[in-house]
Amino acid sequence: MCEFKVLLREPAGLSKIAEDVVKTKYNNQRLILMDVTGNSKSVTGAIITDVDVLNEELRLIKHPLIAPFLELIHAHLEGEKPENLKEMWERLKREGDKIFHYSK
Repeated sequence: MCEFKVLLREPAGLSKIAEDVVKTKYNNQRLILMDVTGNSKSVTGAIITDVDVLNEELRLIKHPLIAPFLELIHAHLEGEKPENLKEMWERLKREGDKIFHYSK
């Protein structure tokens, strides 16, 4: 069986956050990492960027815009009303403007 160590990239750098992970899934904009013993760890605002089976590594990036982006995409796929999607999009853009120091 292939068991992964999980590395998380954040602005502060790269760190190992889990080992022996055999299953992942998204639940409410959180990435759930499950290990061989059934224990789980959740990471909010992260996405998988690399799966390296040869080195048994799973790499993630975490950023404040990922959770609201995933929320918007899931809402769209679930058939959310256009006016609600528009508000979610505007909220995501406002958050991005703050993070990247854009002003109008």
